[in-house]
Amino acid sequence: MAKLLAFALIAVSATNVAFASTLRACLDPLPIQGTNFPLTHGIRNGPYVECEYNHAFASPQFCFYNATSLALTHAPNVPPVNDTTIPVDSNAACPTTLPLAGSYRINFPDTSGEFKCVTMSDGSDGAPVTIQDCDFTGPSNQVWSFVGSTIRQGDKCIDVTDGRNIDGVKLQVWTCADGNTNQQFQHSGGAILNQPNDIIHWLAHPDKCMDLTNGDETNGNQIQMWTCFSGNTNQMWVINQP
Repeated sequence: MAKLLAFALIAVSATNVAFASTLRACLDPLPIQGTNFPLTHGIRNGPYVECEYNHAFASPQFCFYNATSLALTHAPNVPPVNDTTIPVDSNAACPTTLPLAGSYRINFPDTSGEFKCVTMSDGSDGAPVTIQDCDFTGPSNQVWSFVGSTIRQGDKCIDVTDGRNIDGVKLQVWTCADGNTNQQFQHSGGAILNQPNDIIHWLAHPDKCMDLTNGDETNGNQIQMWTCFSGNTNQMWVINQP
């Protein structure tokens, strides 16, 4: 699982929190000569963003990006002097710029090794955000668009109920509004989405993390915010394609 990154625990006034307009992520899948290569992981690694792709019948492929300019670049893993190994480089099919994040399922690995999905219970303001069995054939209320610092379905965003900065406050959906700090979150990779493992912080209060209440995988259990703790598996989410 991804390790929790260190965040400065600073009290931030709601009026001083900037709306993050963009979130970048590795393309998934990567189409190479008519074959889709699924993303294995996408993670910021020092000054680079590394996107690794694997296919059962081919060798791993990579896209490397400059983490500042977001431009496609050569591989950082140049071999040491006198090492004849050829370094793996970015595939020619890689996008020339790290793409904007798209739509994903936010999964929680259950005890059986399967996944549960973060779910919008219905489309009304105040509807609970819950954990449910993943349904890959039904309605798309488990597919979330990551747009800047918001996590949304259509015009509804995941929202910290009443903006209460306390352990145990539940998550709901509410009509999206730019600048509404109750609806702004930060991923463990900052402006770059780490995949598949992610820890989701409240942007206004980054010491609070999206948390599976009591670690209870029962369908309908409402997701909460809780003080972030490194290694707390209730706060470790798996970001997958729909």
